[in-house]
Amino acid sequence: MAKFLIKGIWFPNELYFSPSYQELTLSGRNLFWFLLNELRWRGKGRNRVYINNGEVKLNSESFLNIFHYTKATLLKARNQLIEVGLIKITYQGGSFRGDSNMYQLQHDMPHPRWKNYPSKNWKDEIP
Repeated sequence: MAKFLIKGIWFPNELYFSPSYQELTLSGRNLFWFLLNELRWRGKGRNRVYINNGEVKLNSESFLNIFHYTKATLLKARNQLIEVGLIKITYQGGSFRGDSNMYQLQHDMPHPRWKNYPSKNWKDEIP
């Protein structure tokens, strides 16, 4: 008999029904879930600790191949996630080939940015 390991990410209703998430386009939601999938953690349940949040890199080639979006759509989706406070750029890449941005997902931070949207946005952080 085969055994399957099912992993998932806890996603609170408060975030799902928030203006920041509900305003996302389909490509924005797909990108958010794609980035969530890049998180790595230790521990179980409430003791789960993300070990790479803030160092998440976007594999744009994989994302584009899976969802069949254009690069322009990918950039619009990324910018939308930044604007509504669901992700934050922690490192701005582009200095040399292979040097890419790193992101921090705000879905379960102690004081997540997305809770302040739409009264506050982060358009000024979009590169």
